[in-house]
Amino acid sequence: MLARFSLAILAMVAVVTASNVLVQFPVQADLGPVHLGDILTWGAFTYPFAFLVSDLTNRYDGPRRARAVVLVGFAVALCLSAYLSTPRIATASATAFLVGQLLDIAVFSRLRNRFWLIPPLSASLLGSAIDTAIFFSLAFAPA
Repeated sequence: MLARFSLAILAMVAVVTASNVLVQFPVQADLGPVHLGDILTWGAFTYPFAFLVSDLTNRYDGPRRARAVVLVGFAVALCLSAYLSTPRIATASATAFLVGQLLDIAVFSRLRNRFWLIPPLSASLLGSAIDTAIFFSLAFAPA
């Protein structure tokens, strides 16, 4: 169980740190009149794995252990992100990450006994929507 907990923390740190670096790089593609770089960064492809890590931890070890993974992963990733990205990105990420992940854990735990797909899908969609709104509001709002 300790090995799984340590692996979950390492995965969380890796996902959040990579996402905070990759969010600085817009996707360079055009879909007719829409330039994806205006609305999508590479971090959008890695960050959902943070919800997978917390949901798997919640499923196998419970909400208490999932919150511990989020908090420890948050602390380490915040330090790495402040070094590897910008302080504004790190601060926005930290705020959004804590709110989104803790909401994800609460929703998942509340729906735990439903059909197997309902808890992770509901929790991840709600948590990631809140996370995205907070992150982009703080990270890219005019100074």
